[in-house]
Amino acid sequence: MKKLLCIAAFMVAGISFAQDGVTIKGNTLTIKPTPPTWPGCEGNDDELRACFSEKLSKHVSTNFKFPEGYKQGDVKEKVVVEFLINTSGEPQILKVSGGTKALQEEATRNIMLLPKMIPSKAAGKARATKYTMPFTF
Repeated sequence: MKKLLCIAAFMVAGISFAQDGVTIKGNTLTIKPTPPTWPGCEGNDDELRACFSEKLSKHVSTNFKFPEGYKQGDVKEKVVVEFLINTSGEPQILKVSGGTKALQEEATRNIMLLPKMIPSKAAGKARATKYTMPFTF
């Protein structure tokens, strides 16, 4: 009887402290993270992801400035920036590859201009989310 009472108490406690995005099915615990939220974006997870992609593309095209000596259409290079939106909602560069140093610096500058966001969350706790952004010239 004690064991049954303990199990019932555990289950009630588990239900009352459930986190958003956490599901238990049989022996499987699934934690679905929410995406980072760009300022002004709202809706469900799919809408937040679509809004993030749209705003990121617009940000990159609006804020990119070709370094001195480069012209749009003249360059046939690709720079890839790996970054994350950290637990504070700010961009953090992980790796930059490809292209010339000047193009890498401009791509890095562009990503670092991203606005502060609401970070991704998993089980109610902020978590960093990694992204890869190609800049094709």
